[in-house]
Amino acid sequence: MRMQSVSGLVTICWWVLAASVPVAAQDKVTAGGTALLVESQGIVDMNALREAVRNPDGTVRSVAARVAGILGRLDLAPALLDALAREQDANVGAEQVRAILYLKRLETLPEARAAATRLGGPVRLTLAEWLARNEPRTFATTTADMVRDMGESQADVFARIVAMAVQQTPTSRAEVGTAYAAAGPPGLAWRDFLDRLGADVDGPLLTAGVGAPGAAVREATVWFMVAAGSPDASAAVKTVSSALPGIPVTNDTEWAIFGRELLARRSRKGKFTEGSEIIRRNGDANLRDVRALASFSQLTPAERASVRDLLPGLAPTSGAQTKSLPRQPIVKSPLSHSMTRTFVSMTPGFMGSLMAALGCTAPADASAFGAARVLYRPDGRPRELALDSTTLTKPCAAFLRILAMLSLALPDQPVLETESQWLFISMDKDAIDCADQNPSWSRTRSDGRVIGGTIKVPRKIKNVPPVYPPSMVSQAVSGVVIAEATISATGCVTEARILRSVQLPLDLAALKSVSGWRFEPTELDGKPVPVIMTVTVNFTLQ
Repeated sequence: MRMQSVSGLVTICWWVLAASVPVAAQDKVTAGGTALLVESQGIVDMNALREAVRNPDGTVRSVAARVAGILGRLDLAPALLDALAREQDANVGAEQVRAILYLKRLETLPEARAAATRLGGPVRLTLAEWLARNEPRTFATTTADMVRDMGESQADVFARIVAMAVQQTPTSRAEVGTAYAAAGPPGLAWRDFLDRLGADVDGPLLTAGVGAPGAAVREATVWFMVAAGSPDASAAVKTVSSALPGIPVTNDTEWAIFGRELLARRSRKGKFTEGSEIIRRNGDANLRDVRALASFSQLTPAERASVRDLLPGLAPTSGAQTKSLPRQPIVKSPLSHSMTRTFVSMTPGFMGSLMAALGCTAPADASAFGAARVLYRPDGRPRELALDSTTLTKPCAAFLRILAMLSLALPDQPVLETESQWLFISMDKDAIDCADQNPSWSRTRSDGRVIGGTIKVPRKIKNVPPVYPPSMVSQAVSGVVIAEATISATGCVTEARILRSVQLPLDLAALKSVSGWRFEPTELDGKPVPVIMTVTVNFTLQ
């Protein structure tokens, strides 16, 4: 065991670590060379980091800001603020905002908010994430301002951040959730927020949703409750459903009114209206809700026929016998960790630059990989880590170590101080090149839920079958691993996370497989776009 202290941040390494790699003098400062400064060797490296913060290359400035924040370099706060005031690149500005908030907290909130207004997108979402983790009360009071004029793709990420806030700090649930409902987010974003909480959705959140000023939020809340089938509905869903007649609203959409009636049918209250034409008029724009109706036993025969017309593959069985397919929740594996996922590149080309700085070349062995077990602080920075680099050369083990030291918790992942995460990287060159495509903030989902256009499920054109870990074969462990994969506009898998785990060796084998898959570029209205989709990897013993 070796303990390494870095500016107040303690990193405990339980497994094999390569020796520290000194920062060599370089003719040209690169992003990869700057990343090595996270293992500062002395005053020369400190000065080098100060210069990197002001480097003309945006990728270098981005990495320098991340290093400064990770190390807690308070002395660099003035230089970072000066760089932020001049910054024109929103992605670089996001790293600078995160760093100054780590260093000076709410003291620099005015500068962070000004940058979010000026640069938009990534800066606004980074500010939201930091506040959600560290200052949930301030996050609640600023939610309306952050939601205003937010694009659809940003709203989806923001919804995940709000869900993270109430999961990481349960005492803020009512304040944050109510503020979010009142802010008027898009209906799809609010629904994603409720879906991510799942069974944790309580009565006050549902009440805030059905009584929200925005019709889209009310509609999404009603249909969330409809989708929560009667046998599995939580006490909160049942209670709020029963109270709906006493929560008057005006200007409800036709679809929301129909959803309210369905809830009344479930509790056998009120008069019923034949809704087959309502389903036909609204179904195309609400296919997820229509899928939920497939298992709704109180539909009339005409309504069920309308559902079958919209879902041709639906078997002609009764609603009581048909099962809907709800979104898979994140499930903890039998081991003590909250998530298994791939490393995410900090900026385009960063991983390749870091490998070059360390002299790490992709191994000829296609099975080579690196994995890091990371315990994060509540603010999202790494606190403890351990590395599995047994299949890697010494330079590539150092590559893995630097990646782990610079990793942050995902924006939508709540951090619990007692639960670690596993981060994985396939050392296949093609997989690294794909991971090095910086994922766009403008993602969508592959189920057609896109405002202003339609999208098809991506078609796989290259499959890499999973390799069954020998330890799992000898123990006769089998199962289905479900992952969420982000597919770039070029068809690469840039990142993936496990949604349903079997055991850690199978999870890692699944990520190794998925990292090698390729898809036809997915188009939205004729333009390639990145998408997020759910994939499955089957491990079956022969």
